[in-house]
Amino acid sequence: LEKHPGIAPYDGITKEEITALAAFAKKYHVKLIGNYQSFGHMEETLKHPDYAYLAENNHIISPALEESYDFLQDVYEEIVPLYDGQFFNINCDETFGLGEGKSKVMVDSLGLEGVYLYHINRLNDLLKPYGKSILMWGDIASHHPKIVSRLPKNITVMAWGYHAAENFENAITPITDTGLDFWVAPGVSCWRNIYPNLQVAEVNIFNFIRDGYKNKASGVLNTSWDDDGLNFFENTWHGFVWGAENSWKAPSVHV
Repeated sequence: LEKHPGIAPYDGITKEEITALAAFAKKYHVKLIGNYQSFGHMEETLKHPDYAYLAENNHIISPALEESYDFLQDVYEEIVPLYDGQFFNINCDETFGLGEGKSKVMVDSLGLEGVYLYHINRLNDLLKPYGKSILMWGDIASHHPKIVSRLPKNITVMAWGYHAAENFENAITPITDTGLDFWVAPGVSCWRNIYPNLQVAEVNIFNFIRDGYKNKASGVLNTSWDDDGLNFFENTWHGFVWGAENSWKAPSVHV
């Protein structure tokens, strides 16, 4: 980032590289979806001395500070225009410890649900100039259904789970009960492994997509979490191809 160059590692992706990748993808009828952690999972930024003051705790950016939204606005201004797709993923999952730091007064006044709602709507306002619809993980919608009617109408939430369950209704129905548009997000089970757990991945992907299709999900995000640095991307092709097969031809039976 030009305004915040100290955040990215030396081998971080540049704007020019994203633009080139988007142009290459377009030749194959693929649109990239922009993505930026915008609430939790921001520990790599917040541990930087220049940004530690924005922290609610070690991994959450505080909604109690107007400077948090100034920072996110800077980031969005540089990242969001690089992607021409409909969606931008703000993430906003696993915000453990919210209300225990700078936002305690806010949470005491508005409740945890109210602070979540405030933050999501602030992010939506930041994205409006770019004409993007929000993608976000389904934690907030499923755990705090009272706020759903006041969330942005163009939001799509992603139900996620990565285990080899017989069904994923428990992850899906809290979202379908809200009436929100949703995707399902299985995974290739590569994390913390040198080689993916194919047995888990095959069942997880098949059953999650099957249940998503049954419950009228509008999309699938098949995930590969590589941030622990143990696995090699080339080993995950089986899971991705299996996910593509089931996404285009949704299953209707159990495995």
